[in-house]
Amino acid sequence: MLVNLPKMESAENLSFLLYLMPIVMTAGYTLVLWASKGLTLNIPLDVYLSITKNPYLFLVGLTSVSLAVLVDVYGSSKEKRYSKLQENHRQIQILATICLISVVFCLWNVIGFSINSKFIQILLEGKYSLLFPLLLFIQSLLINPNLETKIKPKSLIENLSIILILGSPIILYILWRFSLSWVVTVSIAMLCLVAGSLFLFLRVLNKNK
Repeated sequence: MLVNLPKMESAENLSFLLYLMPIVMTAGYTLVLWASKGLTLNIPLDVYLSITKNPYLFLVGLTSVSLAVLVDVYGSSKEKRYSKLQENHRQIQILATICLISVVFCLWNVIGFSINSKFIQILLEGKYSLLFPLLLFIQSLLINPNLETKIKPKSLIENLSIILILGSPIILYILWRFSLSWVVTVSIAMLCLVAGSLFLFLRVLNKNK
């Protein structure tokens, strides 16, 4: 147990840094663009849209969160993986809430701290700012070990959950580069993320029974 302690601590530290990456990366890039335009009281609209419509920030953020879950769960002992799912379930929901609140506040700042018809229009135009927390909430629900399920697959490919979770942002990027419709691209990538999260949940749940 003592031998595995440094490994577990390293996994927790790495997972924490991966969870922070979407926030730090987005905030840093926003400040860089904002400074290039001249720092003012209100964030320029083009800076806001450059951030919220940037597919690379979205993909890297989604990948880092997926990696954070996998590192934290598989970096712990088998006895603790069930409780690690519970922790990551809460952490993902907290991150999703922080991201959503941040987006709303930044947009409120962009339009001069007022609520008008442009608020919803700009919010929807910056699609990744809504899609990212939405995917996080879905993922957190799927790995929630408190949800009871009667699904007990007899056999699953050992690393299927890892492949699907990590592959979802890659698939999203590839389909986006092929200029497929937005609905088709997001639907396929979300399906992979949902399936991977579900398999991870079932795998850990079955090992603890």
